[in-house]
Amino acid sequence: MQYSDYTHGLAVQAGAPWKTMQELMAYAQNNPGKVRIGVMVVGSAQHLAMERLSRKTGVKFIIIPFGEGAATANLLGGHVEAIFSVNTFLPNVEAGQLRLLAVAGAGEKRWARFPNIPTLMELYGIDVPTFNGIGGPQGLPPHVVDTLHKAFKKAMEDPDFIKTSEKFATAIFYRGPEDLTKEVHRTFDIIADIVKELGLLRKE
Repeated sequence: MQYSDYTHGLAVQAGAPWKTMQELMAYAQNNPGKVRIGVMVVGSAQHLAMERLSRKTGVKFIIIPFGEGAATANLLGGHVEAIFSVNTFLPNVEAGQLRLLAVAGAGEKRWARFPNIPTLMELYGIDVPTFNGIGGPQGLPPHVVDTLHKAFKKAMEDPDFIKTSEKFATAIFYRGPEDLTKEVHRTFDIIADIVKELGLLRKE
């Protein structure tokens, strides 16, 4: 089962000239190679989403894999124009150091704490499928799957789980065994071409 969904955001410095995602993309289109976007590791959901966005819109920008915390640090230091990352940069947004231009994940719905920030799905039809789930070895008896599933699903109602999820801006998001299996296959379908194009397939 799936119990939560990552939340992602594209952010720039608070003093940057771009107030919207459209303004940043327009600048990048008019200045090829001038916009550097920091992401997590090569092959991460964030990296692949930015590659897909570039190909879909025809806008060229430089994608730099830093690692999670390093991307935010490099944006604050002015070494990149934007970052697309998970929610670790939220304290900087709430402190007024960074400005969110777009969000993704969490079922591709707007974040409740930033209702005025559009999603990449709204703007460009780009979703960022990521999920936190629980699985087991292949061949588990159905009654074992059912027992574990019910126990974990009930745990999602625990106040401490809900409080911790809210603290880290992680969206509580449920999918049962069949729906999660479908989502895994859907994710593979979405990223298969770009992973192959970028030469990221594991070589046997």
